[in-house]
Amino acid sequence: VTDLSTSHLTQYFVDESIIRVVCVDGQYVPGLSSVSAQHGIVVDSLSNLAAADVSSITQHLGQLAKHQSNPFVALNTAFMQEGIGIIISKNIAASAPVHVLFLATQQGVMACPRCLLFAGANSSVTLIEEYRALTDCAYTTNAVVEVILAGSANVNHIRLQRESHEAFHVANTSVQVAHAACYRSISIALGAQISRFDQRISLIDQHAQCSID
Repeated sequence: VTDLSTSHLTQYFVDESIIRVVCVDGQYVPGLSSVSAQHGIVVDSLSNLAAADVSSITQHLGQLAKHQSNPFVALNTAFMQEGIGIIISKNIAASAPVHVLFLATQQGVMACPRCLLFAGANSSVTLIEEYRALTDCAYTTNAVVEVILAGSANVNHIRLQRESHEAFHVANTSVQVAHAACYRSISIALGAQISRFDQRISLIDQHAQCSID
């Protein structure tokens, strides 16, 4: 982590994104991230948000991704040291995508990244969740993402997996879609020796919608 700088990573950034979160080998690196306050949008580590008793985080973390029935989620939960929380307040439309970039740099490491996105009522956001390798060697990524959409929220979730071709990538995304909310998912997998992506989407009220590509 200490050998990386923003200038080294510029080529991997999304130009349109104002908010950028960088995690290296599963660990959030504030020095490489750009999470300056935007009106109605909060991005911080899960530990900071939990310590501040932010209800949208404390009430939902670990509630969608069921570790009791999924061994990979259980493994992620057991080894989770840190994670990312993204909160979009009600009636807020994010003007640019939120880019969460997970970088792998070390051989033989198992990273267990965690992310929780809460989209408040009548809000909208595009989340770009990207996995990239800065090494050609073998390693393991075991990721868990939880997404909660309140009433009439809109979330576009673009997932791009570009791991090393020697790597193993396992990921679980759990989504809860409330009344008249709409969740759109696009997943593109280009890397990894073995790649598995499980989605669990719950439409919990009338007029809830989702599309998966």
